[in-house]
Amino acid sequence: FYSWQLMKGLGYKYDPMLHGPFQFHANALMMFLFGPTNTSARLTAVVCGTGIVVATWWLRPYLGKLGAFIAAFLFTISPSFLYFSRFTREDIYVTFFTFLMVVGMFGFLHWHKPRFLYLLFAGTALAFATKESTFITLFIFGSFLILVLAWENAYRLPLLKNLLAGSSVWRTDGLVTDRLLAVTRPQWITASVWFAVITVLLFTTFLTNRHGLQDAFTASITYWLGQQGIARGDQPGYYYALLLPAYETIPVIFGIISMVFFVFRRWAIAAGAFVVAMAEVLAVVNGHSGELPLLAVTGLVLGLGATFLGLSKGRLFATFLTYWSILAFIAYSWAGEKMPWLILQMALPLLLTAALFLGELLSARHWTNWRWAAFAGSAVLVLYAVHVDWPLAYQRGDIPLDPLIYTQTSPQVVTAVNQIDALSNQLTGGKDVKILMDTASEWPFYWYLRDYK
Repeated sequence: FYSWQLMKGLGYKYDPMLHGPFQFHANALMMFLFGPTNTSARLTAVVCGTGIVVATWWLRPYLGKLGAFIAAFLFTISPSFLYFSRFTREDIYVTFFTFLMVVGMFGFLHWHKPRFLYLLFAGTALAFATKESTFITLFIFGSFLILVLAWENAYRLPLLKNLLAGSSVWRTDGLVTDRLLAVTRPQWITASVWFAVITVLLFTTFLTNRHGLQDAFTASITYWLGQQGIARGDQPGYYYALLLPAYETIPVIFGIISMVFFVFRRWAIAAGAFVVAMAEVLAVVNGHSGELPLLAVTGLVLGLGATFLGLSKGRLFATFLTYWSILAFIAYSWAGEKMPWLILQMALPLLLTAALFLGELLSARHWTNWRWAAFAGSAVLVLYAVHVDWPLAYQRGDIPLDPLIYTQTSPQVVTAVNQIDALSNQLTGGKDVKILMDTASEWPFYWYLRDYK
């Protein structure tokens, strides 16, 4: 409705309750190009969902060609990615832009071409202009970068220099440090211009709303920090521990196996026991003051453990995905507002982690029994994913029989609108019948009855 108003020339003002301005401008563009219909309102979601599938190709230096193909395939059949790629909400948009940030980061590390740096900054700006959850993403990515730089430059500290010189654990090629030092000043300026232009134009609605830019850096975070205590949805702390395995079975199972295989190794049993113990404790203390410290300890132990164990093996990309998966799950489990669409933020790194493992597993020339077992298990889980996909996305997408379906209105809304249209056409020859609406029914009828006076 707000996109339609913007398309009609009635303007737009950023409101953090409705999240960032990108979705309103993008959907207004789609309505301008193809007309204001339910189909055009969903085209942005379709483009972003499809873009995630296509963008996996640029991660092939890290996933391998087979791993990249597996990732694209898993994104295609993923129940949550498929469902929200048909859903006019900002979550598939911000997930796509987060993915572009990852492609930009690691594309720049591998190819060392400025365009990937510009993609990183542009993706960050678009994510920031889409949803405030980007603050969580930036914290995760930024803290990992700090840890990597600390790891690569630890030898510069006099106290550690002699100790690390003879260590068989500490190893680094200084890749991230070297790449950052190689970026020229004009490249930093160009990248910053990309971020600034996108941010300014979207938050000010192309310079028509002078207060929008101020709200972007103030109201965007203060509003949602204020909502932390309100906890709309009122879901328990273990909500995503139930939702993720139900819909993202392959990413969860093979993602955890991948973390164990590439990062934790013999630490896997201890780490697994620790996670289970913390989950049990969180379930008991959920909603109490002890939840935040326990989550912080869990994130600290697992996040730092994964980082240093993974980097000691020279597995930068696998370590990043593991760190991202752990911290995203902890952060969103702690956040006050737990909604089904946030599953995308946790499923994205898990799916990439699973694809990394499956790509290496299935690309082996000689298949052992356990490789055949893993292949058979993944094939069965693919059939299960399709079994979940079909009714969820194509049969009952607006009927709340699945936990992933939340806030959607009844399909009877469209039936009622069709009856109103028929009655108005019969009585007035158009859309001139008078309609009385109570405040409890305003949404979504603002959209469906937009052409009535």
